[in-house]
This record gives sequence, structure tokens and C-alpha cells, in this order.
Amino acid sequence: MLKNKLLSSLEKKETSKIEEYFAVWNRLLDNLGDDYSVQERFFRHYYNAFKGELNKPFRKGEEKKKDPLGLVATRSNLIHIYEKLINHDAVDCLSRIDAAGDIYASLLSRNRDEAVNGLAKPLKDLERIQGAPSYMLILYLLSKRKELKLDDKDLIKIADLLVRFFVRRNLTDKPPTRDLTRLFMDILDKLPSLKGGEVVFSVSKKLIEVSADDDLFRNKLGGAIYEENAGATRFILCALAERAMTKETWVDLWRIENRQFLWTIEHIFPQGDNIPSSWIKMIAKGDTKKAKEYQQSHVHKLGNLTISGFNSTLSNKSFEEKRDRTDREGRAVGYKNGLKLNEDLAKAQTWSIEQIDKRTAKLVKEAMALFSIHEGGK
Repeated sequence: MLKNKLLSSLEKKETSKIEEYFAVWNRLLDNLGDDYSVQERFFRHYYNAFKGELNKPFRKGEEKKKDPLGLVATRSNLIHIYEKLINHDAVDCLSRIDAAGDIYASLLSRNRDEAVNGLAKPLKDLERIQGAPSYMLILYLLSKRKELKLDDKDLIKIADLLVRFFVRRNLTDKPPTRDLTRLFMDILDKLPSLKGGEVVFSVSKKLIEVSADDDLFRNKLGGAIYEENAGATRFILCALAERAMTKETWVDLWRIENRQFLWTIEHIFPQGDNIPSSWIKMIAKGDTKKAKEYQQSHVHKLGNLTISGFNSTLSNKSFEEKRDRTDREGRAVGYKNGLKLNEDLAKAQTWSIEQIDKRTAKLVKEAMALFSIHEGGK
């Protein structure tokens, strides 16, 4: 719908430039990909990020309203906004969008723009933690980095901070999803007059101000985290595992095979309704009722979770089988697979509620440090 409407607007412009218009448009779609939701999000983010500049030519003829094109781009007014922009100056509109689309493609890992040197890892992490609402901010910063006098270190600081912010936000729902667009637009409003470190400080101050406090974050980390947000839980587990890796021991925990992650969350004490007898014996000394109570209270805690590339082969097996599992070549694929995250599990002889609590406390402490939102965190 959006694509057809905007193409229709372009076709109404002078015919001498039609081929040029369509070349820019096709390049933009190549950068954004075929997913309509991504295309729509880009157009919303572009307008919301550069709203002040885009509204400037329209203010005199619209009773001098601050934002005659609209206070914020939404699905309902997106076509109206871009039809007016194209009809006013198609060449300028498409030129600006083309440049922004190239940068946005970098956020989507679709190209290797020099503007994102050193940002590849934090931007990828931002995508993995579902931090797309902040893309409008990153788009603006990368587009205006010269004017704002931002160097690579400044941009990396902000990207890292956004990752930590979204880990906390996605686990605590603070601030709520409905407030995120306004949050980043408020941050953007204060940036044009700032330079370098002032930009970093302004962004940090606002994110810290609205972020969940340490008590709430710690409480969520220590609870049934898998039930709260399985995606955020997987990100946290992967981050904790990656922290101990070197170039020689690096494992891609985000590898995808057949459109699914190869490495998935593994419940050590199984989560299924039918608890295996070996687990009832180990976890509750043969008491089925007590085992179910323990499962209810502890199975989704951080201390009972890990990352495995062979989750389907571990499943409901006994703790010993999970710990000592090997592949056909005799390589460890159970808890002795070499991940630092599994160090405690590889050495354990049994698995108990007390061990789950102890490992939960340990991992919560590590996650609190890794995803600190405060100055000097991480």
C-alpha cells in the first residue's frame, strides 16, 4: 500500500526524471529488503528522526504550525506525510531518503557502510535484543555525526548503552512499549545544539532516568526469567557465555540452521509435565509431588538454564547423561562442551534446588554487572 501510493506520487512528477526517481527507489528497497514491516518502520523512523528539518518548508503555509506534516509518523498518516514531501520537492526528498536508507541498511546488517566502523557488534546485539525502536536515534547520529562531532568511541558508547537499556527494558517492561517512540524523539529534540561528549551525556542521562532501577532488574533476573521473556533470557545467557570467549575459543551462539537458532535454551531440570523418574529421584528424593512443586518454583530460573546446540538430544535425559553427552566422534556436546557458562554443571555430580538457587545468584550478579545502565557499567 505504502509502496504503491508513493510510486504513484512519483509518476506524477516530470517525466524527464522518472528513471532517476525509480532508480533511487529501487536502491532504497534493495537496502531495506522485501519485508513490508521493515520498510514501513524505516519511513516512520526517518520522519521521526528528522521531523524538524522536514517540516521547515511547510511552516509558512500551514499557519506556522511547528509540525504541519504531523507530530509523529504513524501507520495511519505515513502516506500523507510522504506524498506531501514528494510533491513539494521529489529530488530533495528522494536524495535524503536514499542516504538515510543506506545507513539504515547498516543497522539491518545489509551492507558494510564505513560510517558504522567498530559498531558492527553492538548494532548486531541491538538487533538481537529487539532494540529496533532506537534505530531512529542511531540513524540520526550516523547521519549527523560530523555536525555533532561524534567519533567512533562516542557512537560505540551510545550503542552499548542502548543494548544494556533494552535488556533491562525488555525484561521489566519499563518504560512500556507504547512510550518508546516518544522517548527517542524526546532524546533527539535535545541533540542538535550538542557536540561530542555532550551528546553521549544527554542520551545516557535520559536512558538512565527512564530505565528500570537495579532492584526491579535484579528481581526479574532472579525470578522465573524464562517465563518473563524467553528472547531476553536467551540474549543474557549468550552474552554471559560470550564474555569468557577468546578468538581461539569463539563459538557463534547466534548461528541459524533451517531458519532456527542452532543454540537454544536448555532447561537443566526438565520443564515438561511428565518429570522423568531419574529427576524425581534426584531433585526430590523420589517424592513426585515435591518434584512438581520444585519444578513450578525453579524450572524457569536463570540458574536452571543454559545454552545448548543439542537441546533436542538432551531433553528429558538424566543429569548425568546431559552432563556427559558426546557426539559420534566422542566430542562433548553436553555440559562439558567448554562453555564457561556450563563450568559449574560440568563439575557437578548431582543437581538440586540448592544448586539452582546458588547458580541463579551467581548469574544474576554477573548479569547485573554486564548490563549496568549506570556510568562506568560494563
